[in-house]
Amino acid sequence: MVFPADKSVLVFLLCIWAVAARGQPGQSQEPTRIPLYSFSLHPPFIEDNLNNRWWNFGGDTIVESNKFIRLTSDRPSQSGWLWGKVPLTAAGWICEIQFHVHGENSLYGDGFAFWYTSEKEIQGPVFGSKDYFNGLGIFFDTYNNGRHREPFPIVSAMVGDGKTYYDHNNDGRSNQLASCSFHFQGLESARATIKYIRGELLEVRTTTGVTDNNGVLMWNDCFSVTNVTLPSVGYMGFTAHTGDVHDAHDILGITTTGLVNSGSSNLPPARGSASSPVSQPKPYNPVQSKGSVGSALLTALLVIVGILVLAYVVWNVVQQQKSKSFKRF
Repeated sequence: MVFPADKSVLVFLLCIWAVAARGQPGQSQEPTRIPLYSFSLHPPFIEDNLNNRWWNFGGDTIVESNKFIRLTSDRPSQSGWLWGKVPLTAAGWICEIQFHVHGENSLYGDGFAFWYTSEKEIQGPVFGSKDYFNGLGIFFDTYNNGRHREPFPIVSAMVGDGKTYYDHNNDGRSNQLASCSFHFQGLESARATIKYIRGELLEVRTTTGVTDNNGVLMWNDCFSVTNVTLPSVGYMGFTAHTGDVHDAHDILGITTTGLVNSGSSNLPPARGSASSPVSQPKPYNPVQSKGSVGSALLTALLVIVGILVLAYVVWNVVQQQKSKSFKRF
């Protein structure tokens, strides 16, 4: 039998568990970032048997093991590629690329591309890869074929369905998802991050290597597009192409992280213009954020309090039963 005082305690206990289950209102939880080593690449780029465990390269690609992977040299009519050997199936990920595009001539081209597609290692006319691709292409385009007013070089995106062509003569404008200007040609510390959350977000940021007073890289928003869905299984790759104009296209490093438990409530707020600096993407940390730490501590504390209250209720009931038994005698 539970008396009114015990009922009040039980109501209090239920309230505690309700608060613990709901968590702290108004907090958004950042997705956990997990390093994906099989989709990352850093020096030395090749192993003792002159290959890489997770990546293939071919075409005109040259590998300087401790320096760079050169997709094309600064020569005309070259085409090279670098593709991951295993498919990427994560629903959310961020890929950070460090690269160097450079040449000796005042006229340069054509550029290089980042790929997440259902097919790989097929050379073709789209920055060295196949046309009518299925998946995502991010194009770092250095040559203005269509004589657009937008300053070149540019970074643009296209999501292909396997049936739509890339409009090379118009720099992909016919089927372009978004773009921004990014003056990376000749920069030794150019970087870009590509963030994808399935069905929700595709975001690209860039940096020229400039740091703030604390030595932290200053990142710029390039573009952000919502409601983007790519193939659930895709291969990550990089390709480059030169024509009559040419450049050396060097990949210096690739860092890929998976995003776990990402959702619409985890999306970052809208940022400023493409020229406004933003903070560098956070490194992976098993403790996701200060908010999540506080929420976890509060939940643990409430659970402990709940256990103590429950123990008191049980003890009180047992004492009352003993008292009744004693009175009978």
